[in-house]
Parts: sequence; C-alpha cells; structure tokens
Amino acid sequence: MIRGILNKIAGFASNSDVNPFHDYLFGKKPRARKEEYLAIWEKVKRQSYPVIDQYEQKLRFYIDSEWFHKLALHTQVVIKKSEICYQHGRLLYATLSNYVHQNGFSHINILETGTARGFSSLCMAKYVIDQNSSTDDVLTRGKLTAKENSYPAQIPLWRTFMTGFVELK
Repeated sequence: MIRGILNKIAGFASNSDVNPFHDYLFGKKPRARKEEYLAIWEKVKRQSYPVIDQYEQKLRFYIDSEWFHKLALHTQVVIKKSEICYQHGRLLYATLSNYVHQNGFSHINILETGTARGFSSLCMAKYVIDQNSSTDDVLTRGKLTAKENSYPAQIPLWRTFMTGFVELK
C-alpha cells in the first residue's frame, strides 16, 4: 500500500522542467556532517515542553512520539543560528484530532500552506492514517500542489524516509 502511495506521489511530482529553486530547494549538498544533524536532533528530542504536554493531556490526543521525532529529523532539523522547535506538529495533530472527534466529521478538507518540507501536512495526514481513513483524499489534494511544483529530487528522500517506518511492498 505504501509503495503504491509513494509511486503515486512520484508520478504527481514528476516534471521534466528543471527549476533550481524547486529542484534544489534545500541545496545540492548537506551543510554539515550527518553526525551534526543527529546531535542537533538528539538535543531537541530531549527538551521538554510542559505547556504542550498539558494541551495534549487536556484533549487526550497524542501523536506517536517515535514517528513524530523521526519525521522532524528529516524535515525540521537544519543548520541555523536559532533554536529548532517543531512542537507545532504536536499542536496540529492534537487540535485536528479533537476538532474532528468533537464535531463527528467523516470527511474534512484542509488547506495547508507550509514551507515545502511537508512537516505540518504530514502531522495532519498522520491523524487521517491513524483513524484508518482512506489516504486517497490526502494524495488527491497533495496532487494539486505537486503538479505546480517539481520535486523529483525529493521523492527518493521520502522513499528512504518511509523505509523502516512502514513496510514497503
């Protein structure tokens, strides 16, 4: 199932036009060694956020911590001067989960305008997947954006990222 989803995403994102901004959005090479990225990630993972913990406890919805941090490693951990904080993903997941649950929706449309790495979208899509809902709507909506933005260089990264998370068939 996941391999099919990844193949659909790759098909949607394929575009023969080359645009340096779109094709190399994050640069052509890493800005640091792998160990430095992992050290940043480990440091951020150890930080506590009691206000966000309390918010999740109040709503009783929690994103899977291991999945969340692994997603952040690939989409949020960057080399920059300011502190890295990706806890907004927990807020998005808990808030969306509570909103859908409280209102009894069987279908919801979300317009998300992020910065191209997909972190927020994936945190919200995780709720859909966790509820054993169809991933077709998630893919169909993503297709509209992918057709306008070429990301062929990112597809292998996502395939690598998903390996180990889920079984690819």
